[in-house]
Amino acid sequence: MNSLNEKKIFDVYGKMNIWKLGLNVIIPSLLLTLLFGIYIFVDQMIIINLVPNDGHNYLLNWFTSQNQADLYNRVSDYIAQNPNENLVVSNNIHGFIVYPTSNLIGPFSLIILSFGYFISAGSAVIFSKALATKDYQLKDKVLWNSFYATIAFSVVATIIMVLIQNSVLNLMVSKTHTVTTVIGNNSEGVTAADLNNYLTLWYNGTIDLANQYIYWMNGAILFSCLSNLFVFFIRAEGYNLWITLIGIFANIANIIFDVILIVVLKKGIMGGGIATFLGQFLNCFGLLVYLVILNHKDKTFIKFRSLFKIKDCFSAKIIFDSFLLGSSTFLRKLSSAVANIVYVPVFMATMQAISPVALNSYSQLAPTPIYNLFYFAIFGIIDGMRPIISYNYSQKNYKRVKEGFWIGIFTAIVYSFIVISLVFSIVPNNNAILKSLNANSDYDKQNLFYLMLSQMWQFPFLALSVGGLALFQSTNKKTWNIIASLTPGVFCFYPIIFIMSSIAIQTNAVTVMVFTGFTNNVVSSFVLLAYSIYFIALFSNKKLQDFNNKIVKFFQFNKKTKYKTIQIK
Repeated sequence: MNSLNEKKIFDVYGKMNIWKLGLNVIIPSLLLTLLFGIYIFVDQMIIINLVPNDGHNYLLNWFTSQNQADLYNRVSDYIAQNPNENLVVSNNIHGFIVYPTSNLIGPFSLIILSFGYFISAGSAVIFSKALATKDYQLKDKVLWNSFYATIAFSVVATIIMVLIQNSVLNLMVSKTHTVTTVIGNNSEGVTAADLNNYLTLWYNGTIDLANQYIYWMNGAILFSCLSNLFVFFIRAEGYNLWITLIGIFANIANIIFDVILIVVLKKGIMGGGIATFLGQFLNCFGLLVYLVILNHKDKTFIKFRSLFKIKDCFSAKIIFDSFLLGSSTFLRKLSSAVANIVYVPVFMATMQAISPVALNSYSQLAPTPIYNLFYFAIFGIIDGMRPIISYNYSQKNYKRVKEGFWIGIFTAIVYSFIVISLVFSIVPNNNAILKSLNANSDYDKQNLFYLMLSQMWQFPFLALSVGGLALFQSTNKKTWNIIASLTPGVFCFYPIIFIMSSIAIQTNAVTVMVFTGFTNNVVSSFVLLAYSIYFIALFSNKKLQDFNNKIVKFFQFNKKTKYKTIQIK
């Protein structure tokens, strides 16, 4: 069995034509993550379009639960009498559902998705190395340590997320806008204090709705983490078809559960959370069944019997290395999610300072589901590149490492322009979609167009960064790996967001703030591309290697230790 499996893995990763390999590994990986994006999109669209019309007045129910039904009725009458009053929120049930679905749940989806990469992505690199070097003892140790470390990490992550989610949601909600005067018709005797109390309760209600969804999503962390571990290990052995089919089945099941729970059983936003939990469980269960079949047929190195070994299996080094290597994808997604959390209140405060009218429009728009629909697949390309680069780097086949790097970027660029063409040929001309995104007036449609320009045109630049993110992780360069991962969400983001906010306020230009995300991705992607091209140049340039090693040695604390970042014979 060993020799047959080794030959299969070599034929796939070490020998197959690089373009064919891309079609066999990178494209299925892209499709698998695109399917997850499609589910998130459909889930959000079902919630946004069906929950407000299911016969329940969620907004009134919330105010009633807080013993504020009278306040709701009086302010609702006031809003009806003064439709041009510049309130940031209204008594519209649709907007009450859109806000948590689009603005609050999305960043949590990114954070929870990032947990699935923390150990699995790094351990998959070590697993690929073990397969390439035929180190079966290392292979068994990686499997044992990564499996139990994933379970332990999932439990801890779930507990932490449950404990902090409400506090994080409160930080995400901007409550800086206040009403100082009451104008227009006011037969209900509504005061400025009433309107401010209404605003506070409105946002607290959206937090409560988001919590109902996120609790179930947190419950699925274990299934998400184990699914990623199984997928990455199975893909490292050259199997792609069935993990893609299982992913398709799980995502279709997610949508069916959405319809049952939201449309039939009328569970509201919570129904979407339950559907996500059930879909993640089915995906994990399907992969487990597939592994059982492979074990039964003796066609895999992922042996269940290895999980029951105890003696001489635990390795702190493997767990630590897996954490460090996997931390790149984790930190990339986590820092992006945290950046989104920071971005919302800064964006709102900047808009409030420039134009409360613009703030009212932008706060109601919901283009993020369309962005999330295609965003995840960009990083699926990295998942496909990882075993290609890792296997060939371990085999010292640097030519194929470089080819894998460039074909990953090429695939991402092609994908990006297909996405842009598709979105801008459909969305701006489809009134049903525009309405579902809360763009009701011409002014809203114009603002939505600016938001979509800023979001969609990030993809070609994100494509330039995928090569570096895969390269440093797959070649086990931990320091470069972490630096590259934090560049978009930390090193570039925070200076850029506050600079853009300042420029927007000084120039009184709302669109400057709208293009903050785009600007950050342009700058950070070119920085990442420069990192990776420099690193690749070290493969074949001896003088550059010597220069690089001198820099590394200069910053070492122990000058007697000889260290080389790249060791190529």
